[in-house]
Amino acid sequence: MRIIIATDGSEDARQAACFFSRLPHDQPLEVSVVTVLDATEHYSSTPSEAWYPEYVEQQQALAERSYARVAEVFEGANARLRSVKLQGDPGEAIVQQAANDKTDLIVLGAKGHSAIERALLGSVSQFVATHADCSVLVVRPPAPGHELEETLRVTVAYDGSESSERAIEQFFRFKWGARVLVQILSIVHEYRSFRPEPTPPAMQQTAEVRRAMGEKAQAMAGRFQRGHIQTKSRVASADHVGEAIVTMAKEHRSHLVVVGSTGRRLLSRILLGSVTSFVMRHAKQSVWIGRQRKV
Repeated sequence: MRIIIATDGSEDARQAACFFSRLPHDQPLEVSVVTVLDATEHYSSTPSEAWYPEYVEQQQALAERSYARVAEVFEGANARLRSVKLQGDPGEAIVQQAANDKTDLIVLGAKGHSAIERALLGSVSQFVATHADCSVLVVRPPAPGHELEETLRVTVAYDGSESSERAIEQFFRFKWGARVLVQILSIVHEYRSFRPEPTPPAMQQTAEVRRAMGEKAQAMAGRFQRGHIQTKSRVASADHVGEAIVTMAKEHRSHLVVVGSTGRRLLSRILLGSVTSFVMRHAKQSVWIGRQRKV
């Protein structure tokens, strides 16, 4: 499996590498540790010529330190690492490198160095999650008491669509090597009207949709049930699908939430699907955006 781990030398980037390195797997990994150097434009002038070579050396040294911090967490793992140094816009450079390498998964932290990115989802994470042609794992440091244990607890959002089925299939391509407890979660969108109570026809329609979705979710759970992977299905109704996924992932004590992307149409390249975007911004867990790489 080909992996890119993006790092800017920050603690969040190191923790992203730590989280991924501790995911239980039993297959060899090809890991490219990607650092995008600050491409401050060099203008030919006496003042810039005086400081620019030293600046380049500092950037190279930062990249080496960043790689060493990631390599340290993979010591003893079944993985082969290499350092890749790029220049340009960080998001665009990471996405292009993933395409060039036919990468299966990009791993990066939810936040970077800047104060703004510590308050909101980092712009690089958002760009990569939206534009990459492969799956993306956006890592958040676990809350106290929710660190990875011997059992990896996962919530997989499933709505019966092609994108969610691709997400599930891609996620299970990762050869999980230890106990994994998976909740396949389907949320039926419950439209609210101005009436205080839903009408009987609306209630009947919701019940029928829930029954059909429950059968599909149960069948999907059965496909991936095996010795060390325990799967169960759950169906619920909610007027806000993304919020329900976030809430039920917390109830499941999940370490990881898996969601599908909306595809590769033009609109989905401008914005992620509303549910995926909401989950990525509001989930307290790490988020795996499943997407099968184009061949």
